[in-house]
Amino acid sequence: AKNLPLIMVNHRCAYVATASTAYMEDLYDKIDKAIEASKHGFAYVHVYSPCTTGWRFPSDQNMEVARKAVETNFVMLWEYNPQDGLRFTKPVDDPLPVTEYLKVMGRFRHLTPEQIEHIQGKVVENAKFVQRFSEQAHGR
Repeated sequence: AKNLPLIMVNHRCAYVATASTAYMEDLYDKIDKAIEASKHGFAYVHVYSPCTTGWRFPSDQNMEVARKAVETNFVMLWEYNPQDGLRFTKPVDDPLPVTEYLKVMGRFRHLTPEQIEHIQGKVVENAKFVQRFSEQAHGR
């Protein structure tokens, strides 16, 4: 899968952010910033919101699934603007294993341990890539 938010950063947007329905204050803050940025450039907000029907989990677990996605780094919450670069808004320094996210949804029950290990590797790889991008933006 392509990391569309990072692609939007490379298109020199005035504001780019990732958000999750698990962290509504963060989401609202990013929407406000995107609206303001859109007055002088293009703004893009990528919102992660689990689908209870398609992903096969009970609707009362929606917030739990959304939180687990962030706590495992499956979804990373950050924002970018050309002046400040990329900044994490909900950094996860010690992420949970991706199995904590996958096991709560029926759509992943068929995965083998090898497939889960592959997904974990991709999550770690993506987290390192975004972290390096953030460090480059801040001269670290």
